[in-house]
Amino acid sequence: MKSLSGHELRVVAKELYPYVCFEKRSPLPPQSQESHSTFLTPCDSLDFRILNTAATRLNFTYKVRGPLDGKWGTRVGRRWNGMVGELRRGEADMSLRLFWSAHRKMVIDFTRPYIFEPFVLVTRRPGPLPQHLALVRPFSGGVWAAVVVGTTAAGVAMWAVERLWAGVGGEGGRKKGFLKTLLSAWAMVLQDPPTPCPAHTPAKVVSVWWWMFCVLMVAMYRSSLISHLTVPLTPAPLNTLEEVRAVTGATWGLEGGYGVGWDWFKYNINSEVKQMFDAMEVTPRKEQLAKVLSGSHAFFTWKYYIQTVISVHYTDTQGSTRLHIGTQELILGQSGWGIRKNAPFLKPLDWVIGTLTEAGLIDFWLDELFRASLAESRRRKEEEGWEGEEQSASEKVRRSGEVLGMHHLQTAFYLLLVGLCIAFFAFVGERVIVSVM
Repeated sequence: MKSLSGHELRVVAKELYPYVCFEKRSPLPPQSQESHSTFLTPCDSLDFRILNTAATRLNFTYKVRGPLDGKWGTRVGRRWNGMVGELRRGEADMSLRLFWSAHRKMVIDFTRPYIFEPFVLVTRRPGPLPQHLALVRPFSGGVWAAVVVGTTAAGVAMWAVERLWAGVGGEGGRKKGFLKTLLSAWAMVLQDPPTPCPAHTPAKVVSVWWWMFCVLMVAMYRSSLISHLTVPLTPAPLNTLEEVRAVTGATWGLEGGYGVGWDWFKYNINSEVKQMFDAMEVTPRKEQLAKVLSGSHAFFTWKYYIQTVISVHYTDTQGSTRLHIGTQELILGQSGWGIRKNAPFLKPLDWVIGTLTEAGLIDFWLDELFRASLAESRRRKEEEGWEGEEQSASEKVRRSGEVLGMHHLQTAFYLLLVGLCIAFFAFVGERVIVSVM
C-alpha cells in the first residue's frame, strides 16, 4: 500500500447529504491565491468518513472547498465548468461524490464506484377521490352495465318460462304480466323479493336461481361499499415519463448544478425526451418541491438523496408525506471520486474504497447516517410541535380530532336521496299503469 508521505490534497466538493455535509465556512487568508473561495469544515457524512479513513491509511491531509461556480460539471462548448472543469485544469486534486459518465471520463479519472443511485421523478401524491361517488365505485362501469343487462334478461326469462310452461303444460294458476315480472327481477336485486311466488315449477326454479345470484352480488357490493366509505379510494400516483407527459398542463424541472441528470436529458436521442429537455425548468430544490406540492409538476433528482430530504423536511411525526417517488428508474448513476488525470494516488484510493465496500462498511455507514438524521428530525419536530411543510388539510383535521360533519357523511345522504327518488318514481309509475289498465 503506497504512502502519500503527509501530502496535502486539494479537495473540491458540493454539499449533498448524507454523502457530503459541511458544518461551517471559514474564509481563506487574504494572501492566498484562492482567496475568492472558502475552506469548508466537514461534518459527519459518508464521503468524509471514507476520506478520513483513507487519510489515516495512506498518510495524507486535505483541505476542502466548494466549486467556484457552484456546479457539478458539464461541457459548455469546448470548456468544462464546475468540479470537473477544476479537476481538468489542475485547480484541484480530487473531488468527493461525483457521478461517472462517459463524457467526464474523457477529461478526468474516477475511483471505483461505491454508490449506485437511480435517477427518478418526484410528484405529488394524489388525494382521495370525492366521496359523493363512493356509491358506484364498488363495481366498475362494465360490471354495472352487466347488472342492468342481466337483471333485464332475468326478468324476460322468468316471464318467458312462465308463459311457455302455461301453454305447453296446461297448468293453471295466475300468471304475471311482463312488466310485473320484470319489476320482480329488480326487486330481488334490491333485496325485496316479491310475493306470491310464480305459480309454475319451472318459473320457481328460475326465480330461486336468480334470487341466489342476487344475494351473492349484493353481499359483494355491501362489503366493497363499506371499504370505500371507510378508506376513500386514492388514484395511482405518477411513476413514469409517459404518465407525466400525458397530464395536461404538466411541468417538470431539475435542481441547478448541471450534472449527469442534466446531461441525460441534453444528449438523449429520444425525441420525446428532447422535447421535455426544451421545457425543463432549472431552479433550486426547495422551489422545485414547492411546485410539486402546488400542482402538476415533476421534479427529477436522485433517489437516495431525495429520500433523505423528504424524510427530514417533508414528513410529519407520524411518517406521512404528500410527495411520491416514481418507480421508474431513468438511469442508474454510479458515483465515485473525481481525480485529476495521471494522479499517483488513484490506485491507493481505489484500494481503500474497495476494502470498505467489500467489508460492507459503506452500506452500514449510509444506513446509520440516514437513520440518525431521521431520528433527529422527528425528535426536533415533536419538541417544536412541527406538522410538516406539506401536511394536507385532511391530515390536520384528523390530528385535531374534529367531529364528523356533512362532508364526511355525504355518501349516506346521497344514498338516502337515491332511495327516495327510486321510491317516488316507482310509486308514480304504479299509479300511471293502474290508471291505464
